[in-house]
Amino acid sequence: MRIIFSKSGEHLPYILASAVWHYLQHSDKILNSTHDQEEIAKILAEQKIIKEVINPAVKNPVEGERFAVECEDAALINLLVRILQYYLDETKDILKTIEDPEITKRCLLDVEIIEKELITAIKIAG
Repeated sequence: MRIIFSKSGEHLPYILASAVWHYLQHSDKILNSTHDQEEIAKILAEQKIIKEVINPAVKNPVEGERFAVECEDAALINLLVRILQYYLDETKDILKTIEDPEITKRCLLDVEIIEKELITAIKIAG
């Protein structure tokens, strides 16, 4: 997996990194609250993929002409979309409770970028 970004979109890897971090935190909470061995095994396998494949790609993006994800594994693409969708939903929930205009502005920008740029580009890769 390779993450490609342009100079004009150099904030995109930061959003991806934040999404991955939040998703891992979320999955840790689930691990700590369940005793279902199948669910635990599934989450641990997913976390391993995130830490070994997705996270290194997100932390070491390559400069290119536009944002893109290069990956031939549809399961990885689907996982990345799931991570972004979780972060998108979490950000939208924050918008419902936040009163600080600067944080609201940043959250709205993240929502727009995730919906219009990141998820679209990732789905094209898949």
